[in-house]
Amino acid sequence: MCFSSAMAMALDYLQPDFLEGDDDWYLNYVLKYGDSVDATAQVQAARSLGFEVEFKTNGGIKDLEILLETGIPVPIGILHKGNYQKAYGGGHWICLIGHDQENFIVHDPF
Repeated sequence: MCFSSAMAMALDYLQPDFLEGDDDWYLNYVLKYGDSVDATAQVQAARSLGFEVEFKTNGGIKDLEILLETGIPVPIGILHKGNYQKAYGGGHWICLIGHDQENFIVHDPF
């Protein structure tokens, strides 16, 4: 459910009070389009709610910084086990909300 929670965090930031309840409301909306781990279902759900969203797998750090600097939070998938040189695992979703010179600031649904 972390993908749906990270998306709900971002969408709620962009349009406060759009959620009717909590992230479970958004999850139920996503499930109309497919599984919560499916990026296509996430994109379809967000678009059907009136948001302009894209799913990309080729973004870089500068792309993330530009989005954050323009006030757009960014849900991202991460591998969260191991170190940065040998990350592994099934993955986890978090929502980037800011950055400084060395770090990203995140909201973690876990």
